[in-house]
Amino acid sequence: MVAASRHGAGFAEVLLEEHPASRTVCAAGCADSRVRTTHADAAGGVQLVGANGEKRRLLSWAIRNGDGAALRLTETPCAGARGSRSHALRIVFPRELLPIAAIVETDPHAAAREGIGAGVRVVVADVAGDVHVVRAPHPAELEATPGRRAEPSLASVRAADVATVVDPPSLAPLEGIASVCAVGAKMVAFGGGGGRIALLDALSDNLRPVAELKPATLARLWNVVSLGGAARFAGARAIRAVAQVPSPRRRSSDPSPPRLLLAALRADCHVQLWDVTHPAKPVSLVATQLPTPSGGGGGGGYESGGGGGSSPGGFGSASQSAPDSPGSPFAGGAGERAAHCMSCGEGYLAVSTYGVDASASSSAFPRPRDGKISVYALDVKVGAEGSSSASLAFHSPVVGGDGVTVALAVSGESIWALQEASGRDGYGETRYGVAGERALKGWPFESLNRAHPCETLGDAAAELGAWAGRGASDAAAAGAAAAL
Repeated sequence: MVAASRHGAGFAEVLLEEHPASRTVCAAGCADSRVRTTHADAAGGVQLVGANGEKRRLLSWAIRNGDGAALRLTETPCAGARGSRSHALRIVFPRELLPIAAIVETDPHAAAREGIGAGVRVVVADVAGDVHVVRAPHPAELEATPGRRAEPSLASVRAADVATVVDPPSLAPLEGIASVCAVGAKMVAFGGGGGRIALLDALSDNLRPVAELKPATLARLWNVVSLGGAARFAGARAIRAVAQVPSPRRRSSDPSPPRLLLAALRADCHVQLWDVTHPAKPVSLVATQLPTPSGGGGGGGYESGGGGGSSPGGFGSASQSAPDSPGSPFAGGAGERAAHCMSCGEGYLAVSTYGVDASASSSAFPRPRDGKISVYALDVKVGAEGSSSASLAFHSPVVGGDGVTVALAVSGESIWALQEASGRDGYGETRYGVAGERALKGWPFESLNRAHPCETLGDAAAELGAWAGRGASDAAAAGAAAAL
């Protein structure tokens, strides 16, 4: 299970024996039952929540293919959290869930600043289009309450804490839900099958719409021209991944608030970066095909600005690489590649792509049979009066990253990939996607062109220990964790 928090991403080992048996809660209108999911694989993620330092907790979620209508939540205290207990919760819904979820954390400091209530909310959606929100108290609130400091946040969750918004009208233009992520302390972003994104208020009772993000006018025109008015393959315009990008570092004298940046990656390898600090007036900073070494303008780089004088999303620049240019993910007909997953860190964006003809199906959540990982340099600058600009350039391929990548995590000075283990079939051919077999790989950013140094959880734990030994800031930068 893998996910990125707002403060970066990393991996951590969680001993399963530390978790008690799951406590089952049934949402309103359903009984305890097990439904086998039609999706090819289970899904899961984890986020680091709570107060800074030793009092943080790992909150993980999972949707298993043998129990597809249930959301499993586990809360695990980080090492050093004295007296804290772990807790496991299984929440049953009326219908099969989509294999995606988002954890929206509103800590007490953000709550006081925004004038909202603190808490943790887990947002999921089902196959009928209904969105469910599981509400839990924030760990920092419990730790500040005498007699509840060791109480898990999930321990108080009951059926009344599970809210359902039936077929939200704001999600209708999306043409189906394809991805989701938390944005800041109170919003959630849903990526759609048609290339649009809906920003919703996760704290409101009805998931109030905040904004709708869609490609700029010139970007849509570019798609019509380059794709011949139709998608090159099924689901090409689906938002395969949405992720919050860390805010650029500011000077201590800078009075402007941290920027809320959202990256969206379509299946056709089109990436767009939004500044949603003021969600009622979102600004598109970058909108381009993933740059390539052979693309035009600065080694495949592409720049745009949020201020006046630039075209919407930056399209029309001479540095824009056409989808059919040499080295493009689209180049070569049978060699077309599609984006599968993405992770954003400070200054970098990592993407896994796969051959379109290697996809197991045209499902809304495809399971590829091969894959390659590439890293892009993402430079975001904040100018006067809070204006933003950004540039995206190809940085490096990841040597040894071939295979089926389930998830990526950019963390501190490293990139991590959770992949399906490979093996040989009876004819000596390499096969990927062996059910139940996973491998963890890691690369320092300065060694992306060399074979991966970390292949096991033991290697990963040693690397995380080395990070922690170099200072508390490095340990904090590790951010979220992943449990295998």
